[in-house]
Amino acid sequence: MSKKFSQELSVWVKAGLFFFSHIMAGEGRRFFERALRSLDKKDHVELINRFGQLEFRFGETERSWTMFESLLSTYWKRLDIWSVYVDLLTKAKDTEGAR
Repeated sequence: MSKKFSQELSVWVKAGLFFFSHIMAGEGRRFFERALRSLDKKDHVELINRFGQLEFRFGETERSWTMFESLLSTYWKRLDIWSVYVDLLTKAKDTEGAR
């Protein structure tokens, strides 16, 4: 699917969900790197956002926080990304970080 529909964001996100949910986080991270090379630049923000959420749910929370912090350092005006990040911090019981 990733070869035939390499320009579709949803294909990469669904494949990442498969890898992370089946405890293959290393393969999911390699797939994330392939997705960054294949997709247009305009889709990178959404891809990083989605894979950051997958890292939080199934992978390493520290890696997720790093992904979101680097994303927000560039796109600091994007309130949708801020709200996702604050929700993840709240779920992790890091209320001080969420503030």
